[in-house]
Amino acid sequence: NKSKDGVAANELKLKIEGAGTISDLFAIHARGSEYDSDVSVAATWMQLSKLSQGGESASQDQISRLVDATERMAAIERLSSEALANTAYGVVQAMQKRDKQTMRVLDALACASAARIDQFN
Repeated sequence: NKSKDGVAANELKLKIEGAGTISDLFAIHARGSEYDSDVSVAATWMQLSKLSQGGESASQDQISRLVDATERMAAIERLSSEALANTAYGVVQAMQKRDKQTMRVLDALACASAARIDQFN
C-alpha cells in the first residue's frame, strides 16, 4: 500500500532526525531499511553530519552500509533533486576525510544529479 509506505517513510524520517547518537541513528536506519526512500537516505546523512560535529564518529561498517544504500538509491534513480542536494551536503559534512568511500558515494550522487540536471533550481 503506497500511502502506508509513505506514512512509514515519514515516520522513519522523524525518528532519524531525532536520533541522539550515531549508534541510535544506524539502528533506526537499519530497522527502517524496507522503507528506504530519498528522504530517509538524505535525513540519515544530514543527521550523521550533525552528530559527527559532536566528536562521535561512525564505524567503517556503518559508513559502508550507508554508502551502499545511497549508491543503490542513486543507481535506480530513487533520489529526487532535493534529496540529491541534501545527501551530497550531508556526505561532505559527515565524512571528515576524503577516502575511497567518500569519493564513491559522491561520484554516484554526481551521476544521478547529471541525469536530473533539469530538475535543479
